[in-house]
Amino acid sequence: MRYKRESMNPRHAAALALVGWYLMVPPSPVAKYWERPPLSKWEQYSSFDTAVECENYKQSETFRLASKLPNITPSENQLLLQFTIGECIATDDPRLKEK
Repeated sequence: MRYKRESMNPRHAAALALVGWYLMVPPSPVAKYWERPPLSKWEQYSSFDTAVECENYKQSETFRLASKLPNITPSENQLLLQFTIGECIATDDPRLKEK
């Protein structure tokens, strides 16, 4: 069986190149996991060129903070909760603009 290889439209390639990624975290203080405000209310913690870079950063910071348990400050604990719940979101994600 042969597959037809399709080339990417140059406009689509340019659009993909312009998309960045945000590490979005819920607003502080995080009290309950199940009370998630809309993504438009979350805080942009950092920005990245790729989703992989964003996910790697989120995982490494989560691990770094978790490795300090139980000797963790209240602000570090809050940040650990934010990273645990946080998500890497494309900069053009329409949920960022919801009201």
